[in-house]
Amino acid sequence: MKYTVVFDACVLYPAPLRDLLLRLSITGLFSAKWTDMIHE
Repeated sequence: MKYTVVFDACVLYPAPLRDLLLRLSITGLFSAKWTDMIHE
């Protein structure tokens, strides 16, 4: 089963953490989601 994870600004802002989490998402470990409001 693939989990969906909602990324908040606190994990999108630090580049190393964002990179790690997005790379894990690409492997299929989970599905990453965020909203336009979080992205701003």
